[in-house]
Amino acid sequence: MPRDGDLKSDGGSPQSISDPIPFEEPSHRRHENRAAAYGAVVVVLIAAAVPVHASSWSSAWGLQTIVGVVATILAFAIGALALVGFYSRQRGIYLYIGTGFLGTGVLEAYHALMTSPIVSGYFAQTPAELVDLSAWSWTASRLFLSLFIYVSWLAWRKERWAKGRLQSPERAVYVTASLLTLTILVFFTITPASGAHFPDFFVHRPAEFIPAFFFILGFGGYWNKAAWKEDPFEHWLLIALAISAVTHAVYIPFSSGLYDALYDASGLLKVLSYLAVLVGLLSSVYDTFRREEQVFVQVRRANEALGREVSVRREAERVLQQSEMRLQDFLENANDLIQSTAPDGTILYVNRAWKETLGYTNEQLRGLKIFDVIH
Repeated sequence: MPRDGDLKSDGGSPQSISDPIPFEEPSHRRHENRAAAYGAVVVVLIAAAVPVHASSWSSAWGLQTIVGVVATILAFAIGALALVGFYSRQRGIYLYIGTGFLGTGVLEAYHALMTSPIVSGYFAQTPAELVDLSAWSWTASRLFLSLFIYVSWLAWRKERWAKGRLQSPERAVYVTASLLTLTILVFFTITPASGAHFPDFFVHRPAEFIPAFFFILGFGGYWNKAAWKEDPFEHWLLIALAISAVTHAVYIPFSSGLYDALYDASGLLKVLSYLAVLVGLLSSVYDTFRREEQVFVQVRRANEALGREVSVRREAERVLQQSEMRLQDFLENANDLIQSTAPDGTILYVNRAWKETLGYTNEQLRGLKIFDVIH
C-alpha cells in the first residue's frame, strides 16, 4: 500500500513500503563534500598553472575566436535563463546575475570582434596595440561581471537587514547595466588602447587583479550567506567564482602575449566558469520542477484521501438514515403505546397506537403536556 509522502527520487510513481528506500546523502556530509569541492578546484587550478606557465604553447587566432563566440553565447544564455528565473521565482539574485551576464555577453562579443583579424587592424596598428586592445576588452567584460556578482550579494544583504521589505529595483538595475555597458564600449572604441600590457614586468597584466579581487569578495559573500549548502545554483556559482578568481589571480595576469598558453588557458577557464553557472541554473530549474511535482503528488493524494473520507461519510449518513427509517417504521407500527416527552412534560413524540387508543390528533398534541393527558 502506498505511504503518503513516499516519492521516488526521480519524481515518478509512489514508492511502496516493500520498495528499497533510495539513498539520500546526509546533509552534513553533502555540505562537507561541497566545501571540499571548492578547495579542490582552487588547488587543482593553481597546481595546473605551474606547467602552463612553463609551456611554450602558442595557438592561432582561430582558437580564441571560437572561445570568444562560445563565451558570448553562454553569457547570453545564462542571462536570459536567470531573468526567466527572476520573473518566475522573484529571487533578487537572479536579477543581478541575469543582467550582469547579458551585459557580459555584449562585452564578450565586443572582445571577440576587436581581437579578430578582420576587425582588429582598424583599431590596432601594431602588435603591441593589439595586445593592449585584447587585454582591455578582456578585463572590461570580466570586471563588469565580477562587480555585478558582488553587488548581487550586497543587495541580498541589504534586503536581509531590511527583513525582506525591499524590492529589487528592476529599472535601476537595467539602466545601470545598460549605461555601464555602453560607457565601456564607447570608451574603448574612441580611446587608444595602451597601458594594459607590460612586457618588461613580472606581472604583465596587473589590471586583471581587479576582477580577481571582486570575484574573491563575491565568493566570500556567498560563502558566508551559506545558501550553497542547499541551493544548487549558489553551489555552482561558488565553483564558477573560484575558477574565475584563480584565473585572474594566477593565469591571465602573467600572460606575455596573445595566444600563449596562459592566454588560451584563461579563455578556456572562463568558458568553464560560465558552464558552471549554467549548470547551476539548470539544476535549480530541475530542483524547482521536482519540488513542484512532489507538492502536486502530495496535493493529489490529499484530495484523494479527502474524497475517500467524503465517500465514507456519505455512506455512514446513508446507513444512519436507513436505520432511522427502520426505527421510525418499528415505532409507528408497534401495538404498544410509545411516547417521548421533554423534561417539562411536553410531548415530543407518540406513535400511531398511542394516538388511536387515546383519541388524539396531531393538532391536539402540539404543545400538549403529559400531565394534561393524565388529568
